[in-house]
Amino acid sequence: SPALTDAVVPTGYVRVRIDCETKGASIKYSNNGNENSCTTTGYAGHYINNDNARSDSYYTSTADLASIDGTLGNTYSGIFAGGYGHYNKSYKQFIIAQGTKTGFTASERGFEGIYQTVVQLSNPIYSNGSCANNGNGWTDVSLRGTTGFAGEPNISPFPLRDNHVASPYLCRLYREKTANSSSTDYYWVSYEILVESSFSNYSSNGSGYNWAQNWGVMEPGEYTYCTGMKNWN
Repeated sequence: SPALTDAVVPTGYVRVRIDCETKGASIKYSNNGNENSCTTTGYAGHYINNDNARSDSYYTSTADLASIDGTLGNTYSGIFAGGYGHYNKSYKQFIIAQGTKTGFTASERGFEGIYQTVVQLSNPIYSNGSCANNGNGWTDVSLRGTTGFAGEPNISPFPLRDNHVASPYLCRLYREKTANSSSTDYYWVSYEILVESSFSNYSSNGSGYNWAQNWGVMEPGEYTYCTGMKNWN
């Protein structure tokens, strides 16, 4: 398992709870999903840059389920794990549930989606050319973001904010560093991205913290691979 990490490794799972308003009802459910990994052969050019820096965001196009019909083969007995257990792949999962109770008409089926959005920053750089693959890599890389594009607008429950130092909305990224490998790939996983939005980074190379100059674009339930993030200093 990874060691000497900069942040806790994402599990690739999220907690799922199903409720029914009828006391004592039995709940049956099914869950199906589609997973997708990202390569750099997809469409590039999803970025927001300035005159000095450009980033490219390649992202997946993960299919929704073709059908949400079918047998509800699972009996709900409490909170369970949604997701597929991979932090380096996007995932769209769909929960279908129905409540039944003797003497009552069965409920209509309820539907809910779990969208696992993944951002991977690959080898971000400082303005002087110093990059994350120098030495042991940067020790602290965090993600900022907005529902607008390179600006302040946000909607609840969007988990990121722009330019808020020491804020809970500045989210630490996980680096794939092991005892035998010093990776410069940084990952962030969220189940709260509901709209197309933008992201950038805030990082330290040991001598100070800096904001990145440019921005990438992410889509809900998709995997974004971003190169070319460049800090101001």
